[in-house]
Amino acid sequence: MRFSPLLLSALLLCAAAAAAGEIPGVIHVHSTFSSGERSIGEMARECRDLGLGFLILSDHDIVRVEYGLWPLPRWLGAARSQKAVLTADPDAWLAEIRRAREQTGVLVVPGVQSTPFYYWTGWPFTDAFTVHGLRREIL
Repeated sequence: MRFSPLLLSALLLCAAAAAAGEIPGVIHVHSTFSSGERSIGEMARECRDLGLGFLILSDHDIVRVEYGLWPLPRWLGAARSQKAVLTADPDAWLAEIRRAREQTGVLVVPGVQSTPFYYWTGWPFTDAFTVHGLRREIL
């Protein structure tokens, strides 16, 4: 079995907590519904196999940033999007969480992170046009 670095690190960090009678788990992971590489079910199964009791997701709710120049912002601007729960399928996301809980016994907690503030620098028609603040997030 191949262990992801995140879950393997979590297992090592939670070993002391487990010895103290606490429930070890993993927080702040992204699934394939946003920027992650693994499905919710895969991560929940790996948690179960490692003896972890919970998995707290932090998928992106929506990642779309826009910039537009008046009077035609749609044609004189820029937009960038990434995979996110709300642009994928929120109902399918919640259904996969329910299935993962039922099939593994791991408590899978739905969580999202939002990017409440961003700004642009540069000019929309050059390579130097850059969005800033995408990593300032609220969980």
